Amino acid sequence: MTNQVNKELYEALLNIGLSSGDTVYVHSQLFSLGPICNAQNADELCRIVLDTFTSVIGPEGTLVVPTFTTTVARCGGSFHLNKTPCDTGIFAEFVRKNQKSTRSLHPINSVAALGPFASQICDDVASTNYGFETPFHRMLSADAKAVNLGFNHRFSNSWHHHAETTLNLPYLYNKLLDIEVWQGQKRIDRPFYASLRYLDFDIHNDLAPFDQHLLQNGKMIKHKIGRSYVTCISARTYFNAAIGKLKQNPWAFLKSTPKFRSGEIPWDGVTGK
Repeated sequence: MTNQVNKELYEALLNIGLSSGDTVYVHSQLFSLGPICNAQNADELCRIVLDTFTSVIGPEGTLVVPTFTTTVARCGGSFHLNKTPCDTGIFAEFVRKNQKSTRSLHPINSVAALGPFASQICDDVASTNYGFETPFHRMLSADAKAVNLGFNHRFSNSWHHHAETTLNLPYLYNKLLDIEVWQGQKRIDRPFYASLRYLDFDIHNDLAPFDQHLLQNGKMIKHKIGRSYVTCISARTYFNAAIGKLKQNPWAFLKSTPKFRSGEIPWDGVTGK
């Protein structure tokens, strides 16, 4: 199949700093771009976007997308590594279904990757979603770049969760996931878990001030494309900035201070003798 490269997107990706050999983690919302690719259907649009990214990062580059399946956690059911569709947009699902892609094993926060570092990022990962030995930890080691394509206001990425988990912030807990996990015909019996926010303390993220801080300080590059934007930032730069903010104020990524109640976890007081 002949590659279909969109000139406007190709130039935008170069303008935000992507180059040959990069490992790129892409959050996308393609419908917000408008008709930049003149695609006839969703699959053709995704093919053009994939071909354009591949043309920029080359055969030595690796493309990674979030293939999250949070509806499995919310609504129940099982997770099948090779079959369960993702909730993170048509482009992520298109990459997941690519026969050459590799998907990491986690029932709610997997990623899928195409390229020479796909196995290094996705294989034999930890049983949790963020933290040591997860794909996000490994992408930091690979000096990945985080790209958001098609967002008008939200420019943050998955590494804010990775930073929150790394610092063990008190509004998070480790939830054991009551989800059957299958890899092919084999059921995986080990426990899977996830770093998640408590649900009953009015805890809501607000990353807009952090996004603006990164843009204003030149750490994140933003470029207009179609009806929306594409942004890029080094994952390591983003993570380090997030850690710096959260060390000063553990509530920095929240709309307000959590309404913890004295005597209840996580503010349950002394433990006694």
